[in-house]
Amino acid sequence: MIADGSLIETEVTGLATDNYPLILQHRCLPFVTYPYEWCFQALKEAAILVLDIQARLMDDSLTLHDAHPWNIVFDGCRPVYVDFCSIEPSDRSSVWGAYDEFCRFFLNPLKLMAQGHGRIARLLVHDFDVGILGTDLPALLDSPSSILRRQFKEALQPALNTYLGSHLKACLKQSKSALRKHWLSKTSAPEELLGYARVQIEALELPSTNTTWSEYYDVLPDFFPSTTWNRKHHSVQQVLTQLRPHSVLDIACNRGWYSQLAATLGGVVASFDTDEVCVNQLYIEAKKNNMQIHPLVMSVKDPSPGLGLNGQELAPAVQRLKCEMVLALALVHHLVFKNRLNFDYIVAMFEAFTEKYLIVEFIPKEDRYVSEWWTEGHGWYTIENFEKALRGCFKKIEQLPSFPDPRVLLVCEK
Repeated sequence: MIADGSLIETEVTGLATDNYPLILQHRCLPFVTYPYEWCFQALKEAAILVLDIQARLMDDSLTLHDAHPWNIVFDGCRPVYVDFCSIEPSDRSSVWGAYDEFCRFFLNPLKLMAQGHGRIARLLVHDFDVGILGTDLPALLDSPSSILRRQFKEALQPALNTYLGSHLKACLKQSKSALRKHWLSKTSAPEELLGYARVQIEALELPSTNTTWSEYYDVLPDFFPSTTWNRKHHSVQQVLTQLRPHSVLDIACNRGWYSQLAATLGGVVASFDTDEVCVNQLYIEAKKNNMQIHPLVMSVKDPSPGLGLNGQELAPAVQRLKCEMVLALALVHHLVFKNRLNFDYIVAMFEAFTEKYLIVEFIPKEDRYVSEWWTEGHGWYTIENFEKALRGCFKKIEQLPSFPDPRVLLVCEK
């Protein structure tokens, strides 16, 4: 499993302590990300990886003690299992004890996402001790049609009980219980349970709906300079080529053309956006092209916080995703006019994620979109004031052309 990339590359160190006689060393991965940040396709592939590993372990009378998604780390767009201590001996004939946990953190969240409730699924998966219970799903997935069916059933139930009697009702209840026990009892073959789970997972798909930003680009250009490129493409490529950052964070990445450009130039890339459809498309494209990109669903205005006591159990995004360079393109005007943030706050957000460089786009009042949102109360929204805020965190600022006019790129260095 190490050879095929299912398990993280690991070796025995020869080190030991009084409490731990065996210490292992894993290959270091560039980013640690958490399940509530993963897009649908990433969570789905992580779920299938866990099922595959469990099936292979059973052949050697081993099992995964738990099925927690925090045992998975992504190497680009490839899930990798890292928790060796979860592997332990098992009675091969017994049911998989971690199946309920698998449902709470993989199957149930994916069911919610497949019904278009990704935001709800992410909020509940923040509860990394409980996840999403099976009893949560009926309340969360009560569609108008299911409500109508329930009301119809409730209206007919008295007549049904009178006509058929309680005996048939008891038989139906007993049959349902027996079917469930078939899958979960110790007498059921574990392979059947894993197969049942896999069939459910593979049947789920993200709804193919158009969102506000999923159609922002008609066709993405190639990643090599051509006549299809505009001034913005050339300017960003020029900076990436000159500075060669080892890591890049693309904030509000949309479908991630600039993320993919940075990856083709050798950088390790993390990207995030609030649009699940866009992030899912980026994940699929980056995986297809074998790019070192980590696409996530997250907002720069509200990045993932630290969880646990004093935020120490799960580290916040600003620690885990800090990169040598940050890209913040076509974003500032949205943060000002739609989210009512000022320049100092916006610059502080970008600065928190960058180790050295920032490429940020400024879209002035004359731009046709900004002009539609403009009010007299936004008189402070000028490039001079934005640069003043930037100089509080960055010692060097250079202007480059963007597209269309009169947009500009500001290349900042700490």
